Amino acid sequence: MILLSARVSALALASALLISCGDEADVGSDQTAADPSGSIDKLKTGMPCAVQPVVEKYCSTCHGAKPTGGAPMSLLTSDDFQKPAANGEPYRTRTLAKLHDAALPMPPKARPQPTASELASLENWLKGGAPRSAELCMGAVVPADPLPPTIPDSECEMIIELRTHGAQVVDETPFVVPPLDDLYECFYFPVPILTKMHVLKIEPIVDNAAVLHHFLLYQEPTHVAEDGTHVACGGGHPSASLLTGWAPGGPGVSMPPDVGLQVAQGPEAQFNLEIHYNNTARVANSADRSGVRICATSKLRKNEAVAHWLGTELIFNSPGANSAQSVCNPQQTAHIISVSPHMHRTGVHMKTEITRASGAKEILTDRPFDFNDQQIYPVGGAAGEVIVEPGDSLTTVCNYNNDTNSIITFGSKTSQEMCYNFVVAWPAGALGSGGGLLPGPNRCMR
Repeated sequence: MILLSARVSALALASALLISCGDEADVGSDQTAADPSGSIDKLKTGMPCAVQPVVEKYCSTCHGAKPTGGAPMSLLTSDDFQKPAANGEPYRTRTLAKLHDAALPMPPKARPQPTASELASLENWLKGGAPRSAELCMGAVVPADPLPPTIPDSECEMIIELRTHGAQVVDETPFVVPPLDDLYECFYFPVPILTKMHVLKIEPIVDNAAVLHHFLLYQEPTHVAEDGTHVACGGGHPSASLLTGWAPGGPGVSMPPDVGLQVAQGPEAQFNLEIHYNNTARVANSADRSGVRICATSKLRKNEAVAHWLGTELIFNSPGANSAQSVCNPQQTAHIISVSPHMHRTGVHMKTEITRASGAKEILTDRPFDFNDQQIYPVGGAAGEVIVEPGDSLTTVCNYNNDTNSIITFGSKTSQEMCYNFVVAWPAGALGSGGGLLPGPNRCMR
């Protein structure tokens, strides 16, 4: 097995042969949980048993013992809700307000939402001052979602680590995150793969969870920046294909048995790691070395998957509510593994619906969209895939709320808009029937 780190120079690499969970910046001085070890005794949280599972299910992903995704505080015990924010009000008051924040609600819009009864239990407790309860609640009342099967490192012929760095050349100098609510920084790396390989898994490397909000990993067919450099960016990479994304709570990507993910190769290819930082606590000199760990092999699997592009670039949004849609007509059988909706700041919802040749309809994805909480979502339930055939069609509809006074059209800037659903499916190119304003493979955007 070959281990390649991002600190190696581009020449050496070539010769050697890959939510918003943040709150606003009104954080108090104490940002650690009552139990800094990371283990909270669920029998002694001080929360009523009707409230504890709600907090555990919908809040602890980001507001855990070690807050992630830019979340400024832990919310694991009743005492945590009593701690003061910077403006002096307790976090219980802030939590109550964020439950109904129209712009940045908690939980984020793209995450699972509490039921009416769950919300009522939490709200009533918060409105009553979040008093400490003597109830002893048993264990983990909400089972965790099943994780993808683990692929052992022994199956990895090559492991590539791509990490953020501070210098304008790949080295081990940490990237210093400025005291800003939102920063999008792109880090460019050479692809150290000279022969055909498949990616089997991609794991997140979370270094500074307090400022790392989410990331997207793209691969470019040709250079768009100097290898080893980084630059402020955000929004659009029209020539790139998405490999994976991560937001707090995401375990990474593991390919199903007999399926490998297509990866770029050759001296012209490039990785682009787009990091969204969220330094809401305004911590000066906040260093970070987060990134990804890519497992690849030349022992090719039977089936090759790739990210296909659904959606449309025909976007013309006047102020107010708007929508854009496109239809994809598969030309061959496609096995869909996951979806990843992508719009910009005025995007509010995406739906992709399958119309079978028989006329029957089936939802592939139908969820709110949050630019600050972009993720990759598995599909297919226990089967692990959704199969579409020639004669079927996939209609993707993007909804927007243009709260500006200007017309917004398609473009790569965050002030412009997109309507893409990145669908990982095999065989590679199965949904590549063309379409769209921009050239590129694996598009199905008619």
